[in-house]
Amino acid sequence: MNPLVALVRQHMDRQGLDRKKLGHRLSSGKNPTKAFRRLDEFLADRAIHASFVERLGETLQVPSEQLEVAWEAHTATEEMRKLRAAQEAAEEALHQTQQINGG
Repeated sequence: MNPLVALVRQHMDRQGLDRKKLGHRLSSGKNPTKAFRRLDEFLADRAIHASFVERLGETLQVPSEQLEVAWEAHTATEEMRKLRAAQEAAEEALHQTQQINGG
C-alpha cells in the first residue's frame, strides 16, 4: 500500500473517521463533490497531489515529520515504478528488434 495512503488511513482510524466524515471536513461546505472526488482518488492511490496531501495532513493533524517521511517513501516508490516500466519497455523493444533481425 502507498505509504501516504497508509498513514492517512491510520490517522482516520485513530480519529474514528470514515470517508464521509473526512470528506465533509475537507470540503468545509465549499465544494463537497470536489473534496470527495479527490479523497476517493487519493484513497484508491490513483492521484497523489502534494497540495491535497498537505491539506489531509492539516485536517487529520498528522505530524509534519510523519508526512515528510511518507512523502519521501511515496516518491521513491513512484521512481522505482517508473524505472521498472522503462526497463520493461526497453526489454520489449530489444526483443522485437531481435525477432525482426531473425535472432
